[in-house]
Amino acid sequence: MKSLKSIVRFVAISGLVLTLTACAARRNPDDKAPDSPTNYVSWGIDEYELFGLSKKELDAKYRDKMRFVPNFSKAIMSDAKNECKTFVGPTFRLTYDDQGKIVAVQRCFEACGKDFVGPQLNTRKEALEFAINGLTGTKNAKDQEKLASAKAELAKLK
Repeated sequence: MKSLKSIVRFVAISGLVLTLTACAARRNPDDKAPDSPTNYVSWGIDEYELFGLSKKELDAKYRDKMRFVPNFSKAIMSDAKNECKTFVGPTFRLTYDDQGKIVAVQRCFEACGKDFVGPQLNTRKEALEFAINGLTGTKNAKDQEKLASAKAELAKLK
């Protein structure tokens, strides 16, 4: 009887340890949950609009619509205050070339330790196609204008 209790206790503790280990292994080193993929969501600014801009141009063009982390690796579209200290909201992760121009953009919604990310778009063409696919079928008038604009921009590239 005593050995049965020991076995049950051992199995219970082992299960708890394995569960905690599995959960810890899935966490990022900065204690955030792994990114989750997400589809297009209309934010009013799209990735294709950012390609080719320098940090100075980005700041001048979007100063009233976005704020930027000090090295401009992220453009944040929200000033939302939330009780969750890790809530940031809609952001764009930005990559620059040697000349300081944006060459890759990834949308990200940072919400309380969980990031929902779109694909990293490495060309303006990819970004236009992503926006067009996401906006197709929209009923919103502003989004319909954005769709027409994106289609016109894509046609210029071809």
